[in-house]
Amino acid sequence: MITDSLSPPVSSERLEEREKHWNDLEQHFGANDRFDPPACSKPPPKSGLEKSIETAIAEGDIAKAEEMSDRLATRELAVKIAQAADCRDFVRRKQEEDALRAAQKRKNQTAWVAGSRLRGDGKPKATWASCDKAEFIKRRIRFTCFHC
Repeated sequence: MITDSLSPPVSSERLEEREKHWNDLEQHFGANDRFDPPACSKPPPKSGLEKSIETAIAEGDIAKAEEMSDRLATRELAVKIAQAADCRDFVRRKQEEDALRAAQKRKNQTAWVAGSRLRGDGKPKATWASCDKAEFIKRRIRFTCFHC
């Protein structure tokens, strides 16, 4: 990160915080570039600042053209940063909504039997406590008894 000699000294903790914030934004740069028209299509119309740069170059005033070029680059970077911040905020909001939806889904799931162990699909495992032993034994004998 480049620091000016005119700016007050910044602590290393503050620099690390700025770097972390920048890296968080940097991953969202160009996230929506797929929605821009392809480069081979008709170029977008030039802005007033771009026209002024071309005029200054035609007049031979290179210093003024450089100054305007710097302003144009600053403006374009500001737009990219704003778009990246919007994208980051959207992703965070979407993650929070998904987490809330998943928590609500878990909350709304009914427990089949209080205290029973659940299988992977959410249904309870068969336990002796959950069924009538006498009925279970009668049915088992009926299916295994061949002379009845």
